[in-house]
Amino acid sequence: MSTLCNGAVTSMTWAPDDLADLVGPSTTAPAPPIAPGQDDLPPLISGSVLAKAINSAWSGVPVTIVTAPAGGGSSRLAADLARWLSGPAGLSVGLVVRTEAEQFTNPAGGRVSVVTDLALIGARATVAIIDSAASRSFHDVDTGLPPGIAQVVLVGDPAQTGDPAPGMIPGPAQPDAIAGFMRAVAPEHLRVIRSTVSHRVGPEMAEALASAYPGGIIPCTPPVVTFADGSPRPPISALILDPGTEPDDMRVLGALAGAARAEVGGSIRASDVLVIVPRYSQAVRVRALLDDLADIAVITQDEAWGRQAPVVLALDPVAGAEPADSHLARRGRLVTLLTRHSHRLIWVTDPTTGTQIRQEDGDVETLPIREALLAAAHLIR
Repeated sequence: MSTLCNGAVTSMTWAPDDLADLVGPSTTAPAPPIAPGQDDLPPLISGSVLAKAINSAWSGVPVTIVTAPAGGGSSRLAADLARWLSGPAGLSVGLVVRTEAEQFTNPAGGRVSVVTDLALIGARATVAIIDSAASRSFHDVDTGLPPGIAQVVLVGDPAQTGDPAPGMIPGPAQPDAIAGFMRAVAPEHLRVIRSTVSHRVGPEMAEALASAYPGGIIPCTPPVVTFADGSPRPPISALILDPGTEPDDMRVLGALAGAARAEVGGSIRASDVLVIVPRYSQAVRVRALLDDLADIAVITQDEAWGRQAPVVLALDPVAGAEPADSHLARRGRLVTLLTRHSHRLIWVTDPTTGTQIRQEDGDVETLPIREALLAAAHLIR
């Protein structure tokens, strides 16, 4: 595990002739000669997920699916894959990302068309790499790509589904793109590459999320953060409140803001703290309560996808007076909420959420996660 987590897998020296050994032979073109450092390409490690993905696309596999848990570096992998395929492999590549911010800061390189809209990949592209693919519906990807696309590479975390993209309502009739392609594509036209390493999820959270990741997570233990007196802060804490009566219950939101305020100090600055709430109205009120700590970010669940911070306080949507059957309370949303922190999570909930989920036809797949989370958490009194 230490080799996977300490950065050793990101550095390796190799000679130009090593490329065929690393990624395998191409069925469409011979391997071009590669010199170390050409185009400042990311390192290629024999047997790595990146090498396997290059091999799959370069060999002409129509659909390649690369899955990784939260914190597994899937967005960087998508960009690195685009650089390798558009450079040494000589393919015409379009990279689809979720947001405009990702579009304009993506390190994929100048030869790659980076877009947010599937239809705008470009007429010349033959390979489409779709980052955060689980946030898009199968229907949108299947019907939205330009006709010239011969190969698709889907990169993402299937555990983080549940309407992370505006307007996409999950369900059996509209599965996420990763699940949809795995069901629809013949095995001989499909290759699935799975990574289980996370550079953000610690051992306690990896255990709590076991039911969402059947293949498990290899956690890279995050650095310890301390309180003002130098004592270590628990990686997971839970603040359990009496149930709220409405989404904007100021008693609940006030306790949440107070907990966020208490995190600032020691090794933690206000800019290291992120607060996530289900609704915009809740974000406005919590932001007002923290007006003197303007560097604490307060966002909604819809804005949480792709975000991270050293310390995260997340308001349980059911404890935030959302109906237990709301899309905000689905397992995919819960996984996203619980994996935005790099060092420490404070889960704000109430003792009735499990009962509500059972009685209101909520997502019962969240129950094992909730129970394991509270078992691992340090309770804030």
